[in-house]
Amino acid sequence: MAAVVDLSLPVEECAAALYKACTTSGFAVLINHGVPQAAIDGMFDASRRFFALPTEVKRKALATESPHNRGYSPPNEQKLDSAAAKADTKEGYYIGRELPTSERNPLQGPNAWPDEALVPGYRSAMSAYFSEVLALGDRMLERLALALGLPQGWFADKFDLSIATLRPLHYSATDEPGDMGAGAHTDFGCITLLTTDDQPGLQLLLGGEWVSVPPAPGSFVMNIGDMLERWSNSKFKSTMHRVLNTGAERYSTAFFIDANYDAVVECLPTCTGPDNPPKYAPVLAGHHLMNRLRGTHTQHALEGARTEGAASA
Repeated sequence: MAAVVDLSLPVEECAAALYKACTTSGFAVLINHGVPQAAIDGMFDASRRFFALPTEVKRKALATESPHNRGYSPPNEQKLDSAAAKADTKEGYYIGRELPTSERNPLQGPNAWPDEALVPGYRSAMSAYFSEVLALGDRMLERLALALGLPQGWFADKFDLSIATLRPLHYSATDEPGDMGAGAHTDFGCITLLTTDDQPGLQLLLGGEWVSVPPAPGSFVMNIGDMLERWSNSKFKSTMHRVLNTGAERYSTAFFIDANYDAVVECLPTCTGPDNPPKYAPVLAGHHLMNRLRGTHTQHALEGARTEGAASA
């Protein structure tokens, strides 16, 4: 089960609690996190209003039209569990840092916002929430560094242009046989900060059994992704999880915090020794992320091929 970690505690106590959570389930419920409830409420209101639009209107902001992974992703567009018979039934929206297009980083560029007249205040609500949770992510990286026996600021220069992605999600009330809101998967990057409404659905695979995480509106569920598991030499766990369809609509929002595109992810000095050699070869954070993304989204297969070809030219 995901442990509760109180972020109002002294930094060293938080780090100790996070170490225990990250080396067991890989999940933690964060309370007293400092993100204003007004920012959370504004984000959820904007999210519900967008997803209530007719399908043909939402599809005008399709992420497949953006070279930077920005915009709307409709139901059945992503398949997180490659062994599943069906694709995921969820729909979502990708929002990233507002930065100029970069040839070196295919995930950097402008956002694809819906028409302001159709969803008034969507951009401002999402931007305000983005800023607040990005700052929370920076605080979490400081505590995670301490948990790994590193200086508090160790991750700072590896995340100053982090690939930070906000993804509001809507799970429909469908519960047809074989349907899954989000198939079984591990997250691709470093850490995910998730907030949800009051509907259940999230499950973790622990000890070979699926365990439900009760909804806790107003808190954040933090989990470790594959990139941080690599960095920590598997000391921190990137745990398999999924989202069930429960016959009721469900809204959640994931915020993925991943390292700079050109950051080198290699075994941390505090996570190896004579009897514990590195388990993973060094990899560029951006290449790792693109490889995982293009396995579930068609546009990434195309963009990844173009990027690798340019890199080898």
